[in-house]
Amino acid sequence: MLPYIGETVRELGPRAPFIAAGILSLVNVIYGFIFLPETLPAEKRRKFEWKRSNPFGAIKSLSKIAGVKGLIFVLFLLGLAHTVYPSTYAFSTIEGLGWDAGDVGLSLGAFGLASIIVQGGLIRIIIPKTGLFWAGIIGMIAAAIAYMMMGTAQTGWVIYAAGPFAAFAGLYNPALTNMMSSRISDSEQGELQGAIGAAQGLALMIGPLVMTRTFQKFADAATPPYIPGAPFILASTLAILAMLTFTLVTNKKDRAKALTSEG
Repeated sequence: MLPYIGETVRELGPRAPFIAAGILSLVNVIYGFIFLPETLPAEKRRKFEWKRSNPFGAIKSLSKIAGVKGLIFVLFLLGLAHTVYPSTYAFSTIEGLGWDAGDVGLSLGAFGLASIIVQGGLIRIIIPKTGLFWAGIIGMIAAAIAYMMMGTAQTGWVIYAAGPFAAFAGLYNPALTNMMSSRISDSEQGELQGAIGAAQGLALMIGPLVMTRTFQKFADAATPPYIPGAPFILASTLAILAMLTFTLVTNKKDRAKALTSEG
């Protein structure tokens, strides 16, 4: 529901969403400090080392573990694709469909509701039934379909029809992170989260630049081809590339485990 709230707050001024985001971030830090203490037993904690105390050091350290580096790259590609939403969703729909801020906010609210249904309920049914590998595949296929539908939409109902696919894309993140988590020791779990954060942060740095430049190039009606949804087509391509990479960095054991996994 936050995208809907963001679009609503934006009507208060161009800086309002950033101020609201800053306040929410501060509240999040305070909440984590008070209510989320360290849960790893002291005997399982590793000695602090400066060379591993940054996200990129974590990636280098974890790259020695079979399969983890490849899966982090998959998450990076998916994160890169996902930046299309905050970067160009509003621009693409306003330019290509003639929407206004209210239409954009309403559609994002619908997407949020669909995500709540999937991540709050269905995900607990799907992953135990399919296993981590196939849940990841389903999520990536759903993401690719959603992006392509949005990128080629000529009418508003297509955007809403893409909503369920966008919601089911939420399967890939828990599937991939749990798959990586199962491959490392308890003492390396925090390091893994740092590495994942680094990959996602890098995607957030690169993605908006790529997506906005793509929109700029293809959203000018005076300079064909005119494709306002081009960033979403690019995101769909990245999701497909991520899925292909995922199949390459996993093996038959992963697939067999996934088919019989109960958690």
